[in-house]
Amino acid sequence: MYPDFIESCKRIGEIGCLKPGEKVCIMGDRRIEAEVIYALIATAKMFGCDPYVCLVDEFEEWHVPDTIAPAVLNANVVFHAWPAAAGQFGAKMRRTGARWLSYGDLRTIELFCSEGMRIPPALLSRIVQKTWSQIDTGDPVKKVHITDKKGTDLSLELSVAHMDYQRKDDRWHGELICDAPGKRAHLPLPHGPNIMTPSESKNVTINGVVCYDSITGFGGVYSGDFGDSNFAKPVTVHLKNGEVTRVEGGWEGRVLSEVTAQGGYLAEIGLGFNPKVASYGGRSTGLAGSSRSGSLHIATSGTTGEHMDGCLFRATVTVNGTTIVDTGHLTALDDPDIIALAKESWPGHEGGWLWEASENRELQNYR
Repeated sequence: MYPDFIESCKRIGEIGCLKPGEKVCIMGDRRIEAEVIYALIATAKMFGCDPYVCLVDEFEEWHVPDTIAPAVLNANVVFHAWPAAAGQFGAKMRRTGARWLSYGDLRTIELFCSEGMRIPPALLSRIVQKTWSQIDTGDPVKKVHITDKKGTDLSLELSVAHMDYQRKDDRWHGELICDAPGKRAHLPLPHGPNIMTPSESKNVTINGVVCYDSITGFGGVYSGDFGDSNFAKPVTVHLKNGEVTRVEGGWEGRVLSEVTAQGGYLAEIGLGFNPKVASYGGRSTGLAGSSRSGSLHIATSGTTGEHMDGCLFRATVTVNGTTIVDTGHLTALDDPDIIALAKESWPGHEGGWLWEASENRELQNYR
């Protein structure tokens, strides 16, 4: 594991654009393996930075606890294990130039050293840009169709205004790393960009059915094939004119029904781009799946703004008739220039992109 460890440290330093003398704060919680904290300290030291650690027992998403906030404020770079960069505290720090990197998907040393972590940012940047070139073409209004063999059949339109908004997302143009003041990044790269973002109002063109393979943070097992569900019963969401009309399934479905009881809708549709991130994170199905190339994470939200990310791993996605995902395979990976760049720049590219979930190499049931 040692060579992989060193390579991951180098890659994280490259993504964070760490510079000698910078103060690096590592925010963690008790669910993070101690080895991962030590690995981030080693990364900072490797690049001549001054690392320090702020640990909490429990965290609240989007927030930085008052007990550690004064210490976090001293940092030039913040590694955070829970979604805090977009919260009020994190956003304010970024406006003053601090760079934030999320490592919530690297909670074990195995994940820290994984192939998904070690892919060159330049290669992932090219994959994202190629996908955008497939989307941003043809008619100004984009007609999106999402299907899979379990019964997902969802259609929607992306308006001219929405596409204009998407074009302003630097990630679609390949800017994935923290190479400027205030930037943030996700480890492993990338998380998003989204096909449809949560910033737009309810999209009334959404109609059909989506059958989730998993919901982020829920325990279970994913066996691959054609999106076999990890649930006791598959969770199926019915939508009409952008609103949730019915949710079916077992106990997970009942939880989602409660969230959407007063009026639910799809808040975002995200797409994964990293071909070496596993669909199953080992302890929490779907936790890593949102970054997996060709996977979708679809946020089903209630009126309070609370949402749950459902994942699809074997979907087909077309935009104005162009297939950008084919049964879970991101078609940008077939581009000859991207394949050539992979062979040139990444020793981990072995001539095949896909990790086959049907191998069940991480098959464990933690329910």
